[in-house]
Amino acid sequence: MVRFWLATLGVLAGTLFPPMCIVGMDGTPEVSVVIPVYNGEAYLARALDSVLNQNFRDLEIICVDDGSTDGALEILKKYAARDPRIVVLENVINRGTLYTRLRGILHSKGAYIMTLDPDDEFLPEIIEKAHKVATAHDADIVHFNAKYVTECGAGKRMCRKKGPIFRTLDGPSASDVFVDGHNVHVWDKMFAREPLVAAARYLFPWARRNHIIYGEDTITLAFTAKNIRRYVGIEIFGCTHYISTGVMWKARQNASKFMRQLSDQRLAYLKMVVGMIELGDSAHAARLLHRFHAPFYEYIAILPLQDGIDLFSKYIEPMSLKTRLKAARKMRCASPQWCREISQLARIARNGIQAGADMDRAQAQ
Repeated sequence: MVRFWLATLGVLAGTLFPPMCIVGMDGTPEVSVVIPVYNGEAYLARALDSVLNQNFRDLEIICVDDGSTDGALEILKKYAARDPRIVVLENVINRGTLYTRLRGILHSKGAYIMTLDPDDEFLPEIIEKAHKVATAHDADIVHFNAKYVTECGAGKRMCRKKGPIFRTLDGPSASDVFVDGHNVHVWDKMFAREPLVAAARYLFPWARRNHIIYGEDTITLAFTAKNIRRYVGIEIFGCTHYISTGVMWKARQNASKFMRQLSDQRLAYLKMVVGMIELGDSAHAARLLHRFHAPFYEYIAILPLQDGIDLFSKYIEPMSLKTRLKAARKMRCASPQWCREISQLARIARNGIQAGADMDRAQAQ
């Protein structure tokens, strides 16, 4: 009789709580998938289905609608009504991709976080495979391959872009990998929670004030990578990225929107450099400045004099004397006061270089 009632309870539990709704025993999902959405009704179902059809079930799906003007929000609500793992958030006004994705990340609860663009799709089993690698190697980032597809009319064209580094990297090598590579996206990676959430907390107030749809992957990854301990690259293909269907592609068809994209990119890259200096990582700021050509010197020149000098001084502090001198020479003289301050910094660097040369000569004699 006991076995009969246990079996009956098992059937009832299976009916009331089907396998697709399974989450951790404490109600906290193991993996969160964040999807920022703006006007994607034509392909949104494809993206959602690619997550729901994963064999990994212990997850939540955070969808943030960024003021869509088509039927995207209605699609999200219909899916959420069918599957309790889907959470729908709404921006009252269009805030840009960076703000929207960060909002989803901060709302998430998973120990690991992945993001997906609404016009892309995950390949089967990628969440399970990436999670196994992340837990087995105690990785902060698991980087997998992606298929890049351009849709031209009725046809499709597949192209390969630079993918992961197929090995495990620790310490500085792990945090610097995205600077040296060409792949600076967030949708082809699984992240441990803390580094990504720390980056989101830092960037969110800035994203609230700036509408960013271009360079948002790069800036998010920059501040995430700053705090990672271990990177693991795997050869597995985990997602399909449709180049010709997203917000960026559509904006490029309009000259004024394209110019706004370039402005967004410059602003995002500038924030990377300034943010690293604010967080006390001037060495990383210098590498970012070299890699992404942020308009850093122009920005400093338009700040109030003391603010500009303070920021520039923090930037050059960890540099060698010769590098400080080169940096000072790059600065524009926006005003007579600027000229005096920059000349003073350059003079200190030159004197240091000369003192070092005199000491070398004395030791040689």
